[in-house]
Amino acid sequence: MSTPHKTDDIARTYFLLRPLEKDAALGAGPVGDAGNARLLALPKKVLPRSGRERYMAFVEKAGVGFADLRDEFLAGNEYETKTRGTRHTPAAAPAGEGVYAITSTGRESHLAYILTLPEELGEVQKGIGLRERGSWIISTRNPEFAPPKGASLPKGPEYPKE
Repeated sequence: MSTPHKTDDIARTYFLLRPLEKDAALGAGPVGDAGNARLLALPKKVLPRSGRERYMAFVEKAGVGFADLRDEFLAGNEYETKTRGTRHTPAAAPAGEGVYAITSTGRESHLAYILTLPEELGEVQKGIGLRERGSWIISTRNPEFAPPKGASLPKGPEYPKE
């Protein structure tokens, strides 16, 4: 895993959310792998810097174990293309770790976070807009309903037949 040293070393920003189990206590050791992690992709390198910037993130994977994400996503991979041959996607490197909460005021929802690592923000964290603590207003959309104009994906989601 190569560690980025500047913002230009980053291709895309991802969030890995690992909800704690209902009876879990912070400080009671490592977080278990409950198979309920979510991987969110932000198609930009940087995070919103103000309430006026609005970015759309996508759920890449949901209901997956951390071990599976580590092996499939965080490890990088090689793939074949028709025109360029074998290509390599480098491993993802975390820019920070912390705790988060999703709260609601009744009118809007917030994703709030506090970083626990690194202890001091470096050039990469500052460059992408990561702070020691922060929050964003978030909204979700049920993919079974029509999207707002200009906010659709080229291919709809695939659901299990359960």
